[in-house]
Amino acid sequence: MQEQRVVSRVGDGKLSIPLPESFNHHRVEVIVRTLDEDVKPPGPRGEPTDESPAPILTGDSVVDHFQPQTELGRRLIALRRAHVEAGGKLMSWDEIDAELRERRGGAYDD
Repeated sequence: MQEQRVVSRVGDGKLSIPLPESFNHHRVEVIVRTLDEDVKPPGPRGEPTDESPAPILTGDSVVDHFQPQTELGRRLIALRRAHVEAGGKLMSWDEIDAELRERRGGAYDD
């Protein structure tokens, strides 16, 4: 698998990405996302440069690696990241059920 990273500014809603000949006759995936800040182009062979922002890893695989496709997904991941970074605990479904029972005075949903 080959990769090429391109950082570009879009002015008129169009983007042209020249690819090496080695990409010809292959299926490719193109993901376009806006950057909140200016990012320097990657170094040779696509590796990040010293100026590239390093991703902040939280230890939560969903926050660290999931790429949401919708605005709602991006907002939900941002909320989850903020919760994890503030030291919040992610609960299992059983822990959520137990907390709900406790808040309801021990009542069960049947």
